Amino acid sequence: MDNPFIPGLCHVGPSARRALIARATGDDKAYAEERQHQTAEYEKTGPPSLGSVIAPGHVHHSTPRAAGAV
Repeated sequence: MDNPFIPGLCHVGPSARRALIARATGDDKAYAEERQHQTAEYEKTGPPSLGSVIAPGHVHHSTPRAAGAV
């Protein structure tokens, strides 16, 4: 999974994912651009469908434990 340090990415759709990654990594420019894009889409087509906001599946990626970890 890309960006495993950002909780909740497996629960959101692509647009929300881009915004969360930008915000979590401190990329203010990318965050502002994504918000501007989302606002323009909202003004053009109305609210997004639930399916485009919430990811349809849920996958947990395991992280290998260090030797001797309990």
